[in-house]
Amino acid sequence: MIQNSQNINGDSPSASNFQIDPIGLLRRKFWTICFFVLLCTALSILFFFKAPKTYESTAKFFIIDNRAAAITTEGDPIGESNVQKFIQILNSHRVLDGAIQLTDTDDMKSLEDVDDIMLAVRENMKVDSADNKALSDVIKVRYQCGVEDDCQVMLTNIMTSFDSFVESTNRDAGGKMRDSMDEVSGKQLARKKMIEDEISELSKKPYVHIKDQQVYNQYEDKASGLQIELDELSSQRLGYTTLLNRLDEASASGQNVDEMIVEILQGMSDSPVGDDAATQQSYLELKVREQELMGDYGSDHPELKNVRSQLLVVEQLRKEHLLSKIRTDSSIQSSEDFLGTVRKHVENKIGLAEFHEAELVVAIAESKMKSLEISKDCDRLASLFRERQQMEDNRYKMNQTISDLEATREFDWQSVEKLDPPSKAEQVAPDLLICLAAGLMLGCMLGVAFSILKELAEKTFRSSDEVARQLGVPVVAQIGVFNNRVPRESNFKDVNGDVISLHRPQSISAESYKALRTSVFFNAQTSDTKVIQVTSPSPGDGKSTVSANLAVVMAQSGRKVLLIDCDFRKPSQHKRFGLNNKVGMTSVIIGDSTIDEAVQAVGLQNLHLISSGPQYANPAELLTTERFPNLLDSIRHEYDFIILDTPPVLPVTDPVIISGYADAIYIPMRIRNGVQVNAQRAIEALNTVGANVKGIVVNGLRKKDSGYNYGGYGGYGYGNKAYGNYGSYKAAPTPTERSEKTSRRSETVS
Repeated sequence: MIQNSQNINGDSPSASNFQIDPIGLLRRKFWTICFFVLLCTALSILFFFKAPKTYESTAKFFIIDNRAAAITTEGDPIGESNVQKFIQILNSHRVLDGAIQLTDTDDMKSLEDVDDIMLAVRENMKVDSADNKALSDVIKVRYQCGVEDDCQVMLTNIMTSFDSFVESTNRDAGGKMRDSMDEVSGKQLARKKMIEDEISELSKKPYVHIKDQQVYNQYEDKASGLQIELDELSSQRLGYTTLLNRLDEASASGQNVDEMIVEILQGMSDSPVGDDAATQQSYLELKVREQELMGDYGSDHPELKNVRSQLLVVEQLRKEHLLSKIRTDSSIQSSEDFLGTVRKHVENKIGLAEFHEAELVVAIAESKMKSLEISKDCDRLASLFRERQQMEDNRYKMNQTISDLEATREFDWQSVEKLDPPSKAEQVAPDLLICLAAGLMLGCMLGVAFSILKELAEKTFRSSDEVARQLGVPVVAQIGVFNNRVPRESNFKDVNGDVISLHRPQSISAESYKALRTSVFFNAQTSDTKVIQVTSPSPGDGKSTVSANLAVVMAQSGRKVLLIDCDFRKPSQHKRFGLNNKVGMTSVIIGDSTIDEAVQAVGLQNLHLISSGPQYANPAELLTTERFPNLLDSIRHEYDFIILDTPPVLPVTDPVIISGYADAIYIPMRIRNGVQVNAQRAIEALNTVGANVKGIVVNGLRKKDSGYNYGGYGGYGYGNKAYGNYGSYKAAPTPTERSEKTSRRSETVS
């Protein structure tokens, strides 16, 4: 038995088994991809008309060298291109500011909401070299903005300002401007020296503290520190007062105050009674050891528990030692004298704290007064630092301006001539061709991506190889859609037209059933195969049509064949062959009739039929009795092949029960959405009971499907409209319903 080794445990085929067939995908999803292409193209055209427009005006000029060309012995001209220097001048503050002065910015819509006009103009202008010639350099200037009329106006003003600048620099090479800049630079240097001198003088004062050019008020910092000290002292005094109150309350209530006195004296570092040095040293060493063990092992380590036990012992010894010293002190004869001494000591502590607090209050007030006195010097020093930094920034900008002016010294011998005046602005963005190309590309990408996702979601097969790979069962035949009308020349007028092997034995569809017959005969040679079960994953897969045609082509080959309609819920074989259903398989199983009474001739030599018989309330119970397999055994020797037409696997359990009595199982299946899941579940259900699934019959192919070949293993497609919806699998329809359905149906799909 062939198992599905690819995906036998999953409820649905794995996406990892999905293989992309570009040609097949394009063929199947051509109109889907076209839809996305048209949609994205339409959106790109809409974007072209709705997106903000960018216009551009251009101008060209070239630099002429007025000197006589100096030729070297090799014949090369002396001097290098000055394109980059002219580009620097065009982007300079001087030229752009002159252009802005020539422009009525209130009438320019592109500059209405701009905060920095100079920056906006510089960003909108693009300058680069157009080409290079022996003694002339061509420069191209472009100006872009969102208003068509503004481009040419602003570019014209830029070129006018540039011409004026070059002309003026050719006259005096910027001498006057450089002189003015030098004068301003000298004044700034003098002012900077004054600032440095004043900073130096203020920095020498003892109360001024400077760090990273930040001025700190020393007395203000001191007042803050004294305030912190005052807060700590007040907290300590409050603690002493609380201890004294606790001691008085315990003494008044008659409690033993010795332990409380010990705790008070231990908490006071300058206790007049003192402490034992040995126990104190042991206590400190054990505390250090406790912290080390906590960091290394945590709180549950045995050694840590031992150290803590030692701490309790040492602490108790310290208390006992201190209490013993108190008792043996000659100046203390009783608990009352000792209590008084301790109270007096604590009161002294409180008094001393109050005295220090008063001193700190006075010191804080003095520091604040001095802080106010020196605040003017500190503020002045901070102001000088800021002014010095501002002068440094201004000096950098001035140096940049002087550098621009120095660049003009070399242009006394050059002139600028316009090659192309500023042109009328033309739209440069968005570009229609780029938008269309982007729309086409995006549409193709989205269409292909959507098609791939859709094919993954459809959970269907697209080739015979994929069926075999996914299900682990070979595809033994492919059967196409055929005309089910009964030919006029047919000798079997009572037989339904879907038994095409009987009506048109030479047709392509009949040849497909013969290919299935060949596969059955081949399997029968290698094993004792007589009982063949035909079932399908779901209703509508055409398993009854396949059963009937397979029985016909096997009988035509000279084999004696018995077709048994085991579909007790929706029987169809008696209608297909034009026979009655009064006596059938159910009659034989329950004992109302014999096999000989149930077997009917269909008019074709070597072919007999046992119909399903009268309907039974619970068909599954009939199949689980011993009479059904016994009946099969009793007629096995009388026929070469017995074909069992059984219900679909997924709706009911009947075919799974019957599969235990069949020698081989063939599964017709129609290619449609969800077929992967249904087919795998059907195969899994049959494999669970050890059924011998021999092959898959791909049913319902159309001629327009790719690789259409009834008897081969080519690829195939599917169409939802061709197959219709899944039908429910319930009780058989009434005779009236059957006649109405037969009259409406003009074509039966295999």
